[in-house]
Amino acid sequence: MATIKLQGNSSGSGTIVLTAPNTNSTRTVTLPDQDLDLGGIAGAGSVKAWVNFNGTGSVSIRDDGNVSSITDHTTGKYTVNTSTAMPSANFSANCDGCRANSDIALIAGPVHFAFTTTSFRMRTLEYDASSADSLNTCVTITH
Repeated sequence: MATIKLQGNSSGSGTIVLTAPNTNSTRTVTLPDQDLDLGGIAGAGSVKAWVNFNGTGSVSIRDDGNVSSITDHTTGKYTVNTSTAMPSANFSANCDGCRANSDIALIAGPVHFAFTTTSFRMRTLEYDASSADSLNTCVTITH
C-alpha cells in the first residue's frame, strides 16, 4: 500500500492548508508516475488571463478569466483590458479568430502601441491584410 508523506522545507516557516471541496461526492486526485513540481502553477509562464469574445457589431465577451473589458476602436482593432495587472508589460498574448464565412489571420501585439501591465492592442486581418472584425476571437495571456 502506498503512503503519503508531507515534507516541509527546512528553511521555510509557512503553513500548508489542504481544504476539501464543498461537496458530498468523492473526489480523486491521481498523480503521474513521475516527479511533479507544482511550483510552476500560477508562476512564470502560466496563463494570467484569457477571453473569448464576439468582435462584430457590439463587441461582447462570451467568457473570460481576468479580463475586464474589450475596447472596440474600429474594424478589426481592439484593446484587451485585464482586471488584475500583469507583473510586467513583458507578457505574451496569443490570439486566434474567425469570421462567419472566411478565415482571418490574427496579428496581436504592439502594432504602433506598447503593451502595458493592464492592456494590449490587437488587430484582426483577412489574409489579404485588410482589417476585418472577428466573430469568434480568443486570446490567452501568459507571463
